[in-house]
Amino acid sequence: METLSWAHGRILDWWDQAWLGSPHRERSLLVSTVSLPTLVEQPAPADVYQAMLHQRPR
Repeated sequence: METLSWAHGRILDWWDQAWLGSPHRERSLLVSTVSLPTLVEQPAPADVYQAMLHQRPR
């Protein structure tokens, strides 16, 4: 968990650049929402990160 916290900014930047800034944006949001059930529709990168942290311990 500490490693994820340490990389928080880089994870959000990468996700934003690689997926949200690409033609694959809609697919990425759909996959995130389906695989991380705590997400709301049209999540922000910070929402995806928080859902990932919640899902990880399971």
